[in-house]
Amino acid sequence: MHGWTGFLDEYTHMAGAETREPGLPETLSALLVSEACNVGLTPVADETYPPLSRARLNWVAHNYLRSAAHAAANARLVDYHTPLPLAQAWGGGEMASADGMRRHPCCHHPRRLQPALLRPPARIHPVLDGRHVHRLRLEADPRHTA
Repeated sequence: MHGWTGFLDEYTHMAGAETREPGLPETLSALLVSEACNVGLTPVADETYPPLSRARLNWVAHNYLRSAAHAAANARLVDYHTPLPLAQAWGGGEMASADGMRRHPCCHHPRRLQPALLRPPARIHPVLDGRHVHRLRLEADPRHTA
């Protein structure tokens, strides 16, 4: 994604230094994954690869990850995706996931039958409690009968 958008270039050193550390895209990518998945550094750290050493991850997190950089990088990603045909087909982005999603709880492979196919679709509503996203099954959709 960075190759298409350059979004990682928005993460600059807090002192304003213009130099880019070797392996910085790998370090930033690992930090963004660990932050997005809320798993900490252990799953992305690799002491045998210098850009992913724990010391390097901590140093880059302290010196490069800031909310302003996240906002600028996100803007680059959105600007890249907005004109794409698929994004246009999905609409202008007025509906957020907090607005509720309609999801049919069925199997992903057409040949595999699961009891979920016999149940009516449900309203699934993601809820953020500050650190985690939970999906709550609110009710069966009354427009569909079993």
